[in-house]
Amino acid sequence: YREEASTFTSSVIHAELRLQEALRNTDSMGVPNPSRTHICCMLMWELVSTFKRFGPLMSRLMDEIFRSIYEDPYKAHPSTYFQRCSEQAKIISEQQKEIDHLRWKLNRLQACSHARMRKLETVFAKNLEHTLEAAFFSWRD
Repeated sequence: YREEASTFTSSVIHAELRLQEALRNTDSMGVPNPSRTHICCMLMWELVSTFKRFGPLMSRLMDEIFRSIYEDPYKAHPSTYFQRCSEQAKIISEQQKEIDHLRWKLNRLQACSHARMRKLETVFAKNLEHTLEAAFFSWRD
């Protein structure tokens, strides 16, 4: 893109064409989109240099915006915060599914445990009744 810039009479026209191409190429990816964001940020950064009078302020503003978008904006392929959030959301979703499955298993085991406990209580009650009855008959005789 930098090589093509010299063929355009206006940096704004060049930026507009690059933006249109970026939007067209990333349209099916949805938003937020890291590729689209990267291209937009790079175009903004290049256009900042055209504002000679406001250049230092614009550069500082762009730096702050980049630092708000990217974890490390000066890496070769920086990760955006929304990428990170998306990754974390997937992990949380997977962990929630695992928790739900474990809760289901726990509920099943508790239900089995309660059923077994009721059975044991019935057996113990009958056993106690027979033991008391046998003791009573033994005592009576």
